[in-house]
Amino acid sequence: MDIERIEALIDGGRFADARTALGALTGADPAVAVLRLKLALREGTLPADIVMQRLTQLMRSHPELVGARALYALASEASFDHGHSSPAHSHPPPPIKPERD
Repeated sequence: MDIERIEALIDGGRFADARTALGALTGADPAVAVLRLKLALREGTLPADIVMQRLTQLMRSHPELVGARALYALASEASFDHGHSSPAHSHPPPPIKPERD
């Protein structure tokens, strides 16, 4: 099965079918790794921050990896929606309180 079909399975919520199709793929294709991370994020088997860390590692060695940036944005949004800190969002420092004399 090709990558686009597996991605359609994931996007359609057919996680068991996607997992089976991914299991049939061999090798270390980075595009397959992205799909495995997408499946894990959508199923909830990996937290968003771990998905983002792994995507960062993949993108360092494969900067033009198709789907990686979009999945990173999705994971970042999921992390933020759950109230977790994310390296993709900048958090301002706490306000400085004026010193009292």
